[in-house]
Amino acid sequence: MKYVWAGLVIVAIIGASVFCGVMTAKVGFNVAFGPVRASDIPAFLKNDMKATRTTRRVRFDLRDRTAVIPVDLIQAARTTIKVLGFLFLLNILRLGRFTPENTTPYLLAVLMGTGLVPLILPMIPFRSFALKGFVAGVVLAALCYTTFRAAASWREITAGFLLLPVVSSWFALNFTGSTTFTSPSGVNKELRTTMPLYVITAILVIAILISEVFA
Repeated sequence: MKYVWAGLVIVAIIGASVFCGVMTAKVGFNVAFGPVRASDIPAFLKNDMKATRTTRRVRFDLRDRTAVIPVDLIQAARTTIKVLGFLFLLNILRLGRFTPENTTPYLLAVLMGTGLVPLILPMIPFRSFALKGFVAGVVLAALCYTTFRAAASWREITAGFLLLPVVSSWFALNFTGSTTFTSPSGVNKELRTTMPLYVITAILVIAILISEVFA
């Protein structure tokens, strides 16, 4: 009589957070670590529950990066709505002159950090995701304020060169949660380094833009 295995197959990429013995004791399932990708589980079962070198290999190519970008865009949209609401409040209090024209660079920086940086991730120098996003933001700021230089004051240009790299950097840093090769300790270290810089920059930008109203 052929033995039929009954249990739960877990993709290997999350195996480090699963204790087979504990799970079996609590739910009564047999637990087996399978291939890296869930799509390879049928082949894994047909191969007598043996993963091959190919199905054990972790990949994160352009197709994979593109697939997770919509998740980050949704999260970024929630943050952006709050930021735009804050800017609208400053307008009501007569502490700001925010229009669709001068908020467009901010929106482009959000798209840069959540969309373009993940797409061209291997092409941007530096290992740090925050630095990758910062570099992309500097390029964006240069393009924006070279194009719209005549329509922006020196204060707006200064604020833009401070803000856009930081916005792009922040959203690029958030992408670490979608990757297959970053670690919680590495992300926490990067956050401890960058968060004070983000906060200081945000305060400076708000102060510069409010001063523009009274100039």
